[in-house]
Amino acid sequence: MIKKKKNFSLADRRITQRLKLQLKLRYCLIHKRKIIGEAFTKDLSGGGMRFFSLSPLKTGTIIQSQLFFPNQNKPIEIKNRVIRCKKIVYRKKETYELGLSHIKIEKKDQQRFMFLFCEMMINYFILGEK
Repeated sequence: MIKKKKNFSLADRRITQRLKLQLKLRYCLIHKRKIIGEAFTKDLSGGGMRFFSLSPLKTGTIIQSQLFFPNQNKPIEIKNRVIRCKKIVYRKKETYELGLSHIKIEKKDQQRFMFLFCEMMINYFILGEK
């Protein structure tokens, strides 16, 4: 008989592999097209990403992000939902760790995102590049 696990951690619920990648990121509120922040990702997966921001974003906020992969001229356009915003101290500054889930990757970017993400996974796991 297989017993069902009662307590799941966030890692247990992840569907896609999370990679510790630092990619340039720009983001804006979905209803405003003005960039409100720039950062570098802390990690990235096919389902979401994490980064640090000097400004908090309310959980549930929808943002539009531009994700810049290495050696690419155009960013990947992604609509995200803030699923976590945690206040932390980083280098003696008050900052916020944001967790986002991908809601929608623009049609024109879906295949390119998958190709680039898979390429990064191969480099990360097989070639050991970080």
